[in-house]
Amino acid sequence: MKTHIVSPYVLTKATALSLIHKKEIFQEVTKTRKHIFLAMITPLGIERNAYSSELINHQVTLSDLFVPRDII
Repeated sequence: MKTHIVSPYVLTKATALSLIHKKEIFQEVTKTRKHIFLAMITPLGIERNAYSSELINHQVTLSDLFVPRDII
């Protein structure tokens, strides 16, 4: 079964809470005192909403990763 993604990723409240929890666990386990930045790698980017604006520091899309063949 193929799934075609045609819209940017939407960060939900549940996903945001999960990412916050994972970030806290990482900080506890590693005992880091440095700031943790969250980056999302998605095919079409992230739809901006209250959760993504507060939580996600950087995003990378497919167009950031691949150079068109005619440029090579």
